[in-house]
Amino acid sequence: MGASFTLERLKTRGGNALMGASFTLERLKTRGGNALMGASFTLEFASTRWSQKVAAQTRLKLKEKKTSWMYLMLIDKSDRIVMFMWKIIFQNKEVTQMNGIKTNKKPLPAQSTSISGFRSRAYGRRFPSSRAVSNGLNIRQINLLAGKIILAATFVFGVTGGYAAEYFVSSDGGHITPFENWGTAATNIQSALALANNGSTVWVSNGSYTVTQTLSILNTTMQGFGGERAAVVINGSGSVRPFLLNHASAMLRDLTITNGLAADVTWSGNGGGLYVNAGTVSNCLITGCESIEKGGGIYMTAGTSIACRVSGNTSGNIGGGLYINTAATVAGCEIMENSDSPGALQSAGGIYLYGGTLTNSLIAGNSSLNTGAYAAGGVSVNGWLSCLVAECVISNNTSLTRTGGIYAGPGTPLLKSTIIENSGGLYGGVYINSGATANNLVFECQIISNVSSNDTDADVAGLYIKGDKAYIRNCLISHNVAQNPAGKRATGGLMSSKDCTVESCTIVSNATLRSGLGTGGYYDGGVANHLVNCIVYGNKSGIGASYNNLYLGFLANTNRFLNNCTISQLYKYLPPSNITLPPGLVDYENGDAHLLEDSPCFNAGTNQIWMLGAVDLEGNPRLDARYRIVDIGCYERICLPPSGTCIMLK
Repeated sequence: MGASFTLERLKTRGGNALMGASFTLERLKTRGGNALMGASFTLEFASTRWSQKVAAQTRLKLKEKKTSWMYLMLIDKSDRIVMFMWKIIFQNKEVTQMNGIKTNKKPLPAQSTSISGFRSRAYGRRFPSSRAVSNGLNIRQINLLAGKIILAATFVFGVTGGYAAEYFVSSDGGHITPFENWGTAATNIQSALALANNGSTVWVSNGSYTVTQTLSILNTTMQGFGGERAAVVINGSGSVRPFLLNHASAMLRDLTITNGLAADVTWSGNGGGLYVNAGTVSNCLITGCESIEKGGGIYMTAGTSIACRVSGNTSGNIGGGLYINTAATVAGCEIMENSDSPGALQSAGGIYLYGGTLTNSLIAGNSSLNTGAYAAGGVSVNGWLSCLVAECVISNNTSLTRTGGIYAGPGTPLLKSTIIENSGGLYGGVYINSGATANNLVFECQIISNVSSNDTDADVAGLYIKGDKAYIRNCLISHNVAQNPAGKRATGGLMSSKDCTVESCTIVSNATLRSGLGTGGYYDGGVANHLVNCIVYGNKSGIGASYNNLYLGFLANTNRFLNNCTISQLYKYLPPSNITLPPGLVDYENGDAHLLEDSPCFNAGTNQIWMLGAVDLEGNPRLDARYRIVDIGCYERICLPPSGTCIMLK
């Protein structure tokens, strides 16, 4: 396939020209390594600033170093740059080798006569990310940055290697190969993808397209035209998974993928809408898809899903919305109203992670019918030290028998997230299952208004810590309710089993309906637990119960309960560093747990090593610039350095 370029103007920075010169390039390579062979350049007229005269021959004499680089930038009528780069090797002042080709696609002002930001390697500047040459460009102008002006040049390429191209799909297209514009566009996606490779882009016009087989995306971008994902719909017809991404440079963007079904043997019935082995899914809606196994919407072993909405999908086993295996990343996504099915030990209605990261995402309205120990309505993480959940909102998810919000296995950090209004049978908001050698971290989280409802031994509405080596820091745990009055050790706020450290947290306005051993605030259920710099106040337990705020399962732990503010019938067992007065909060019953100016918790904490440079739940310094003493609770009271006039005497 040949590409023809016609130039109206060709010049260099130096203002001189070449006349009557022609030469042949034996080899050109794209940045991706694909070759363009047999390229011919013909220059009609001009002269050079160098003293040598250029004749119509295949070698160009120049006074230069032994090796240098030349760059050409071509601007077509749509202000698109195609950059040519030649490596020039001089022997006896003759050009003996010129190869290489790079392109860059960027908008430029019309009739631009100079281009800034591109320099030769002698100046140490790098090129922006490049693309290979497109076919059929009409060039207005070319700037040769090596130094000279050339006029009226004609470039003709004979192409034998693959090169990046653009292909078009439209239901109104002419379906004329090679689908290079909207008039000749393919009428189905399969035909355009069959030609695409080596960094190509397939543009899909508005409309609905049905696929009858799983389409494999390799080194190709498939993108909905216009950027509105709702306008371009890919339908799996209820019989196939629409897409398989199987290359690091594969990309799907601005599409709606619906009505997919994963029931095949090849990919084990995983990924109803997408199966991602590598590549990126961006700004896509995946909805109404189903898998007989894992990942009703998406199954990922690697790659990235970013700014996508995954909603209304179902799985026959694990991960109603997504199943993340190994090293994939989900960022900035909405995972909503998905569901799983009963059966597995671990599952999630929204997203299940067996590795990878989940960040800056909304997980809401998902449900789990699974009764397995590690099942959750919103998020279930069981990656054994290889997962991260951060800056997420996990809300309004449900599990009939297990955890409503998020289950996190050993070593999983849960950071800067809000877990709110989830409902679970055993655990309403968060279940942390830490291990003897793994440090589970729950830092700077808000766990609010979650509900547990089962009649069991130990249902917990807010946060349940099982196992060893957990650290809870700078968290607000409030307004969680354990509803069932028959739960033997029901807890509204926080329950920990053993070797758990709770630091600089505020645990207020939680409740349990359980009388007797029911605890509204914090249930200390194991040895070697630490409670430091925390407010535990205004919590309520069932009728006739004595443990509104605090229950101590092991009195030996009281030596590890330091600088807290709580009112408890167990005050006589607490060290004197604890405050047994109301904490002085703005309006904790209605959600404002900040300190009043006269709060006894102000500057009443004990400083710890981790606080140097650390921040509170709102991002304020833990050690303020004026007093350098930590406050009790999850919020620091803002205290500015003293102001006024400073008089220095000598």
